[in-house]
Order: sequence, then structure tokens, then C-alpha cells
Amino acid sequence: MLTLSLSGSRASTTVARSTLTRDSRGVRGTSKKNDEFGTAVALGDLDADGHADLLVGAPGEDKGEGRVTVVHGGANGYRTTGGLVYDQDTKGVPGKAEKADHFGPSIALLDHDGDGHLDLSVGAPDENGADGALTLLRGSGSSFTTKGARTDTLKDLGHVGTRDAGFGEVLRG
Repeated sequence: MLTLSLSGSRASTTVARSTLTRDSRGVRGTSKKNDEFGTAVALGDLDADGHADLLVGAPGEDKGEGRVTVVHGGANGYRTTGGLVYDQDTKGVPGKAEKADHFGPSIALLDHDGDGHLDLSVGAPDENGADGALTLLRGSGSSFTTKGARTDTLKDLGHVGTRDAGFGEVLRG
């Protein structure tokens, strides 16, 4: 995955290029073939420290179960401690991680509930045989909490005839 670090002002912006993988120091997990780390990315200051935190989707992780990794930003790029991972086997996240759910090909950071903290939306378009699902984790001021986490399908939202809809494949934030 390629990341760019921008600093300076409009007139004199400096760009530094660095590569970040699951094998990078402080990033949770280990790179594996077909984990698709970096399929989706989002930036936002989750912990109000003035540094952008990076969220990275890896929908191919663990035979397609999928995972989202949080890498906290720091004064010198990113912090090498305190990283987090979320998947459908994380305590409090609804559902169960299953082969080919593909949790994390789309992610978005928005303050859904207006509390001043960014909330995480994660798509799992192949959940329930490609019907798809969307999981919401509320922002906590330091990252996310699974308290009150919810997963919705189109059927949950009152739509019928949604077989193989791939709900959650694309999110915009």
C-alpha cells in the first residue's frame, strides 16, 4: 500500500512517500497472499490528537472473512503502538466471520450520531450469500466501541427481493 504524507502550507507542500503493509512495524497482523490489504482506506482523527489515523480494509483476510486495521497517526508519520483490528469475530461486533463474507472492501468515516466522534461503517458485500451487509461501529473518542454496534442488511431496512445485491460493496463518506 502506498501512503503519502503531506506537510507545509499551500505554497510549499512537501510530499514524503512510504509503503505500509501488514508487515510494517506496529501494524497489526501479518501480510498473506490474497489478504487484499489496502482495498479500502479512510483517514480521520479518531483520537483527537491532531494527527490523521489510517483505516485499512483487507476483505481477503483469512480466506475472505475480512478485517479492518486501524493505524494511529503520529508526529513522525504513524505510531508503531496501539494499532487495532476489527472483524466479525471482534467481541461485540454482530455476526460471525465466515469464509467469503469479505468484510472491509469499503469503509467510511462519518459522525452518524452527531456526538463529535467519527463512526466507522464497514461493508461486507458477500455476507449471507452475496446479499451483503453494512456494519456500524460508533466512535469513542480514542477509536471505536462495539457497544451498540449494529449490522444491517437491505432486508433489515425493509427492502425485499435483494438476493445477491452486494449491499455494502461501495460506501461514500
